[in-house]
Amino acid sequence: MVDRVAQFIARHRMFEPGQRVGVAVSGGADSVFLLHALRELAPRWDLRLSVIHVEHGIRGPASLADAEFVGLYKFFGTLSTVVGPIESGLTTCSYVKC
Repeated sequence: MVDRVAQFIARHRMFEPGQRVGVAVSGGADSVFLLHALRELAPRWDLRLSVIHVEHGIRGPASLADAEFVGLYKFFGTLSTVVGPIESGLTTCSYVKC
């Protein structure tokens, strides 16, 4: 499956070498897979990935659980929290760098 993602990226010329890429991760299966695929493929294009998660609080405890789950990625590999949380009105953003 990661090879198909790589082919799609190359076909559509989605990235320039050395580019910084923000990966929006909700905590669901699709965005978590996208993060894992891009982490595996990042060396091909020398990408600098950043994980972005926005916690609106709309779903109450479930929203907080998603934010906590995404924040735990810093413990699985080379992810580390560099800024966060940033509060703006009703929105809390967590920024995690790969």
